[in-house]
Amino acid sequence: MHRDFAGEAYRQRPHTPDGIHLAADELAAVVGELRRVCPGADPARVRAIVDGTYRKLAAAAKITDHLIPLTLHRARAVLEAE
Repeated sequence: MHRDFAGEAYRQRPHTPDGIHLAADELAAVVGELRRVCPGADPARVRAIVDGTYRKLAAAAKITDHLIPLTLHRARAVLEAE
């Protein structure tokens, strides 16, 4: 069974009053989703993986529309490999 983790994190992310999504809020939603699917993982480790993954992707990105789903996917792969 395949779950759409990126879609779930996207739908759960908080919105600002004007509808603009803030990267910090989006990353917090990614951390929350990963903590939910990997309950045994250290919360500080999850946050560090998400932050590091996002920084690496953002540094190389020419188009930033998919940074959050990519961050979720890659960070989840790292956590599952540990």
